[in-house]
Amino acid sequence: MAFIVKDCSAVPFVLYRVATEIVYHLYTDSIAIVAGTDMGFPGLSIFREMELYVESGLTPMQALQTATIVPARVMNMEKSSGSISPGKRADIIITNGNPLQNISNIRDVITVLKGGYIYNPARLHRMAGFQ
Repeated sequence: MAFIVKDCSAVPFVLYRVATEIVYHLYTDSIAIVAGTDMGFPGLSIFREMELYVESGLTPMQALQTATIVPARVMNMEKSSGSISPGKRADIIITNGNPLQNISNIRDVITVLKGGYIYNPARLHRMAGFQ
């Protein structure tokens, strides 16, 4: 069976809707959704990925978990990473807003703690030549 598309301007929207529905159904069927992308600027494209998960029907908490505890569980590392508790390794971002209230607040990172060091993201962006 062939489909003839007369108005191609609707194709991106249709593909987006199909993709969000697939993600939602995978999640509700208990398929582990693990955030991680190799598109765009490292460290920022994952923020968009989590926004898309929320647009797909996940809560902000569920979207955050796709980048924290879920990957740790998938890799059988939840006893040493994936959440904050004594004895676990943790890389942490501190945001200016609460991503549980609005997932886009995850974009407003003011401090990064990684490997025991504290980083200022704005300074790192300037050093790398990003605006």
